Amino acid sequence: MDPDERWMAAVHGIHRDYSGMLRHGIGQVLIMLALWGDRVRAVPDVARRADAIVGKLLQNADQRRWWSLSRDFRLLAEASPGAFLSAVEDSLDQNDPSIGALFGQDDGGVFGAEHLSDLMWALEALAWSPDWMPRVTHVLARFDAIDIKPRRYTNGPANSLREIHLLWIPQTYAKLDERLRALDLIRKREPNAAWKLMLGILPRGHDTSTPSPMPRWRDFTVDNAETVTWALIGRGAAAISERLLADVGLSPARWSLLLDRLGDLAPDPAAALEALEATEPRMADSNDRAMFWDKLRRVLNHHRQFPDAEWSLPAPVLDRLEAVYDRFAPTDSLNEVAWLFQQSVQLPNPSGAGWEAEQRDVETVRQQAAQAVYAKGGIAAVLSLARLTGTAGYLGKALYDSGLSAPELDVLLEAAVRSDNARERDVAHGLIISIFRDRKEPWAAALIGKARAGSWSHTALQTILRALPIERWTWDQVASIGGEFETTYWRHAPVFWMSDDSEDVAYAIRKLISVGRARHALPLAGRGNKVHLPSDLLVEVLREAARQPFESDGDSNEATMFQHYVAEILELLDERNDIDRNALVALEWNYLRVLEHSRRPAKVLLRALSEQPSLFIEMLSAVYKASEESGVVDREPENAENARAVATQAYRLLELWNRIPGTLDDGSIDGIVLEAWIKEARALAKAAGREDVADSRIGNMLSASPMGSDGNWPAEPVREVIDLFRSKPMIEGFQIGKGNRRGITTRMPGDGGELERQEAAKYRAWAKAITYDHPHTAKALDALAERYEWDARRHDEHAERLDWEP
Repeated sequence: MDPDERWMAAVHGIHRDYSGMLRHGIGQVLIMLALWGDRVRAVPDVARRADAIVGKLLQNADQRRWWSLSRDFRLLAEASPGAFLSAVEDSLDQNDPSIGALFGQDDGGVFGAEHLSDLMWALEALAWSPDWMPRVTHVLARFDAIDIKPRRYTNGPANSLREIHLLWIPQTYAKLDERLRALDLIRKREPNAAWKLMLGILPRGHDTSTPSPMPRWRDFTVDNAETVTWALIGRGAAAISERLLADVGLSPARWSLLLDRLGDLAPDPAAALEALEATEPRMADSNDRAMFWDKLRRVLNHHRQFPDAEWSLPAPVLDRLEAVYDRFAPTDSLNEVAWLFQQSVQLPNPSGAGWEAEQRDVETVRQQAAQAVYAKGGIAAVLSLARLTGTAGYLGKALYDSGLSAPELDVLLEAAVRSDNARERDVAHGLIISIFRDRKEPWAAALIGKARAGSWSHTALQTILRALPIERWTWDQVASIGGEFETTYWRHAPVFWMSDDSEDVAYAIRKLISVGRARHALPLAGRGNKVHLPSDLLVEVLREAARQPFESDGDSNEATMFQHYVAEILELLDERNDIDRNALVALEWNYLRVLEHSRRPAKVLLRALSEQPSLFIEMLSAVYKASEESGVVDREPENAENARAVATQAYRLLELWNRIPGTLDDGSIDGIVLEAWIKEARALAKAAGREDVADSRIGNMLSASPMGSDGNWPAEPVREVIDLFRSKPMIEGFQIGKGNRRGITTRMPGDGGELERQEAAKYRAWAKAITYDHPHTAKALDALAERYEWDARRHDEHAERLDWEP
């Protein structure tokens, strides 16, 4: 089936070909044949029958066969470990292993999870045997090489390997020396998997483990089981540490991971430091050396920030590590300081006095470095340094704070702001922010005047104005230039860090709307609880934002915040009485999917649906075609794609519809209004050729009824209309709607159908109470009770079947 539809398999009547219980029983028999087949006298060589059957099933299996047998892997593996492992190994030997299908996963990583888990559990169960553990280890390492997709909901082969080989709680009866021999095998055959495994089982301060499944029938225990002691764990840690240092080589990626575990190496980090010192002169690639240098700096910072932490490396080790760090430093003076002007800077020698103190230290080091570069190479050196960093604004700030004279700053600023290189212009950005902080608007006005008088490029002018505060004074300077320049400014203007002046905020929102950035204006409009914005502006920004395509780089937080701002603005509009109700209806229609799970759901639209039968028929006609017997012929839509979008939206609205016509502010229902609404809606539906589906939808809506004043459900006006119209589609819709509104239930595996019996009893009691006055409604309630009683029996049978399974 299509991955997106598999969860609906049972609904479509698609089931596995054979009963899971039957397959399970056959698997159990195979295991018993393998273990006790020698007791069968009538048939020769019975024990080998299991090997032959498992081999026949799995040898040369294609993808379909592996998938179809996945739930039986544990049984087949235990029935014949040799045949099972041989089939797996043979498949892995293929150029395109068919068993690799089990490692595929659909979007979200859910649908393939159970098949892979079954395979992992089968191998983990066999790994308890010291005899099978080496082959299982090798197979899992080979699987790890082809398991390239991230797994969010299931454990892959790397995790299974780790559980088997954990030093402090190995999920195998194999002894440490046997496990180390298996590890040495995969170090030769699958070095990447072995490297991950060694890092995973190297003991650390805090660790967790999940028990591996045990065989059902086979006994893999040994007579002299090895007891895990601290001494044994220490010996294992030393052996793993030795192998890690032997395999790390010259790989910056491996060293990066190993340096994070430096304190975990046994018996101490001395051997790692020696290996690192020996590696430095052999590392010739400048990029690799830069990676080493950066990693060592982060390690030094991390440990020196918390010198008293239990995990922190001792000072002598860090001093020795810093000596290696210094040896990796670039020989070029600009590359040596470029890292200081990145956004996140971690000094190798932090003061350890807290974040604020470290930031002050960073500022000081930046100023010293910037001053030295300027003193040695002037403007050319500064701009060259800017090209080496992605956040050169910090360089501009450091130069200003270092105490350059006003004439020097003017020359540097002009050179940077007029540059064709964006990173060089970032230096000007940092300079302008810093200078404006002290000299304010007069200086900025003079700079803008100089730029315009000197015919500096629009890019230079944009650089100047974007560095100035996001406030009305700056916007007035932009407006004085006008034209395309003003449009360009607002297309890229940031929307945060703005004053709470209502006129300024309204001005910015209108400007953002004018350049097609209504979505970016939503955060400003959402500040209406702090600044009073005109209602018509709030409506306009929502209307325009709905028309713009959603731009997302995959960050789910963007969609969450968009929903938050829309709900926030609508809540502001709810508090006011100067909004046209139709405008709110239109907005809720546009944002229906956004509001569905927000704190401010669509309510004006649902109310309109319950007040206007014509709107109900309009939505109904967008979703459903006229019935053939009605004789009504619908026109083909001019825009099929748009019609599909409207139909999807209308269907969702009808699903959400839970406001009964005639509902008053106190929650009671005016029966006269409800009856009149239904009569008009049915008449319109008949004219549109959609009578039955309209009745079904009306019944679904009626299932949202509150309790009646007599303590029975549904409310009396709802009972009246059900018995008045006596429509079969309406009653069926009523029953389906009520069932769907029940929501999700939770129960323990062996609870059975007690929850459903409680529901059935409730509906039986209501039906009995109203049967004389509203017999058709009572009949519908009895039918609901029967459905719940059937569900109860089904859950009882399921719980009973669970008791049969071992």
